[in-house]
Amino acid sequence: MIDATGADAALLPAIVSNAILPGGLITARNLPDFLTSDPPIETATLTGADIRSLLERAATRFPTYDFRPDGPPSVAAGDSAIDEVQGVSYELDLTRPPGERVIHLSFRGESLAMDRKLAVAVSAPRAARGDPELSSARAGATAILLKDALVARAQRLGHAGAVFERSWTVLPDYVPGVERPLIDRLVRAGALPREEAMRLFPDESARRGELAYWLARAFGWREQRLSGAYSDVPDSLQPWVDGLARHHVLDPATRTSEQFQPFGVVTLATALAWCGSATPGLHEMKDPNALRGILVRHTSLEAVSAADTVTRAQALGMVANARFFSRK
Repeated sequence: MIDATGADAALLPAIVSNAILPGGLITARNLPDFLTSDPPIETATLTGADIRSLLERAATRFPTYDFRPDGPPSVAAGDSAIDEVQGVSYELDLTRPPGERVIHLSFRGESLAMDRKLAVAVSAPRAARGDPELSSARAGATAILLKDALVARAQRLGHAGAVFERSWTVLPDYVPGVERPLIDRLVRAGALPREEAMRLFPDESARRGELAYWLARAFGWREQRLSGAYSDVPDSLQPWVDGLARHHVLDPATRTSEQFQPFGVVTLATALAWCGSATPGLHEMKDPNALRGILVRHTSLEAVSAADTVTRAQALGMVANARFFSRK
């Protein structure tokens, strides 16, 4: 829509589609499957305040998030009241009350001033819905249909990839994931600070220093005097690493090494070893499959037969399983 009209941004309702692109050559016939309709595209001139107002209205569709275990914020699939604005970036903080949830609204890397005007592409049906921000700002329909705009962009790009990065995100950012109830439990117990949980980047690979910090904090193991055992461990992390060492959690290879490698990616084997050793009732368990089953339950690792590394969300899920493990 932006390419076709030359607009700065595009406003569109959340689109839900089960269409799948086949591998190999993509034809113009494949692409309309992603569209539920083929309306003309209009343009409108909106201020930063208008865009914020539209997004705040959409954000009211989400319940307020308070880390309780009664399910994630949810709305009906394809809810046409959930607007997305591509071309600007922003975050929706669901822990804030309605009307105050849009934060860090920016355009091309700079904070979007409330009086700045942007050309916004919008489908004709969406423009006609009656929003006061759009009713006086519409410039009328163009001769461009949405399907034609999609085909033209595909032709310009020349290829389609499997990765798509949104220009906006919901906070806390781990909410859509399987591990949400486990991470919430850590937050409610004070084992993971609420402010740290807001932006976990849950799908990124966990680092050894992060796992050490999360695990030691979950069990309250923080040493007052720094040992200086590892030259590559920052002072801020050293009390937590020392806590794990004092409680004999670290694996033999780490205990005998001169380097901790805090920025190294966490392997699944390391996460299982540390979490298992930290947990009363698990550290003496001899069956590795049983140990794995306990520590990865209710995480996305349950559905994976083999994995070499763990994500940040998976690591925190394992920490929660270790911290709240009970034989009952």
